[in-house]
Amino acid sequence: MKPDTMLDPSLRRAVQPLVGPIEEVRPLGGGSINDVRLVRGRRGSVVLKLGREPRARAMFAAEAEGLTALRQAGALRVPEVLLLHDEPPALALEYIAPGRPDGRFWATFGESLALLHRTRGRAFGFPHDNFIGSLPQKNTLTADGAEFYRRYRLEAQLAMPGCQRLLDRGDRRAFERLFRRLPDLLPDEPPALIHGDLWSGNFLCDASGRAALIDPATCWCYREMDIAMAQLFGGFAPAFFEAYAAAWPHEPGLPDRIDLFQLY
Repeated sequence: MKPDTMLDPSLRRAVQPLVGPIEEVRPLGGGSINDVRLVRGRRGSVVLKLGREPRARAMFAAEAEGLTALRQAGALRVPEVLLLHDEPPALALEYIAPGRPDGRFWATFGESLALLHRTRGRAFGFPHDNFIGSLPQKNTLTADGAEFYRRYRLEAQLAMPGCQRLLDRGDRRAFERLFRRLPDLLPDEPPALIHGDLWSGNFLCDASGRAALIDPATCWCYREMDIAMAQLFGGFAPAFFEAYAAAWPHEPGLPDRIDLFQLY
């Protein structure tokens, strides 16, 4: 089968100006939600994400917006959005060739994340709603951080059918007590631009040995949400967290806030 016949004809016509005559189309790893392929042509390569979800069009539009916001901040490498295709839903991104982390990789990554978080938002939230994985994420702009985290992160989570089945009346009373205490528990900091889904599957090491961010759930929120997510699933070296804290020290009480942010 010719490589270009592996793509929908309209998508092939849209991608070909980016790479030239198509020579190879092959799967890339990591596509648990979408079908991810590397499209290689005579003039270069792109990563092409093809939607499996009914909401793929909305998911790709939100991802493109988040990647663009992170890229414009200039703190970390982020793939450029090259094409947002309507039907079939698809997203074409700059291909970042993989490399090996050098001895400074984790420290530089931590310092760069702290620099990213220096990018301030005008409120908690984001101009548009988006997704964390395949789950919808409300980003209604909210002046008060505690209200935003309660309404659009924790309460939104609790309203999901899976949580409804798992939580009993005692659990819900415990959350109500927590909600009353949120203004005292959360740091007094303005909203920062965050990746929003920073686990070890959502960054790459490029050919120069630098970190690159992918698959964001971008919003303006508490910067320590990225730190909490990075700790939740592991895969980040201690040097990452140490360098971040040296670049931007945390307020006292970080371990308790990590637990709080990992509720989401």
